[in-house]
Amino acid sequence: MPRVSDEYMARRRGEILEAATACFAREGFHATSMRDIYRECGLSAGAVYNHFASKQEIVRALGEERLRDAQRQREALKLIEDPVEALRLLAAGTRERLVREEDRRRADRPRAEDRTPGFARRRRRASACSDRRLPGGGGADGDRRSA
Repeated sequence: MPRVSDEYMARRRGEILEAATACFAREGFHATSMRDIYRECGLSAGAVYNHFASKQEIVRALGEERLRDAQRQREALKLIEDPVEALRLLAAGTRERLVREEDRRRADRPRAEDRTPGFARRRRRASACSDRRLPGGGGADGDRRSA
C-alpha cells in the first residue's frame, strides 16, 4: 500500500476539522453525528476514523487548535512595545475571525425551501399568480365574472 505524505495527512485532518466545525455550527454538537461529519467533508467513514476515533476527539482537536492559535497570538503581541497598538491589533484580529465565522454560519444555514416541505412549490405558484396579467379585472384564473 502506498505511503501518503505527512502534508497529505495534515490536509485531510484539516478538512475533517473544517467539516466538523460547519456541522457543529449548523446542527449543534449533540445533534451532529460522525456520519454527518464524514458526509460533510466527502470522505469515507474509514478515512475520518483513521484520523479521529470519536466526535469527542474531534472536539478536543478543535480546542487544541484554538489554544495554539491563542498562544501564537499572545507571543506575537508580546513583541509589540506599544500596548495601545497591541490592543488595536488584537481587536482587529478578533473581529476578522468573528466575521469569518459568521460568514461560514450564513453559508451553512439551510434556506427556507430546504427546511419546509413544499415551500419552493408554493413560492413558484405565488410568483406565477402575481406575474400573470389579470385581463378586465378577472380572477386569478383569467375568467371574467360578473358581480
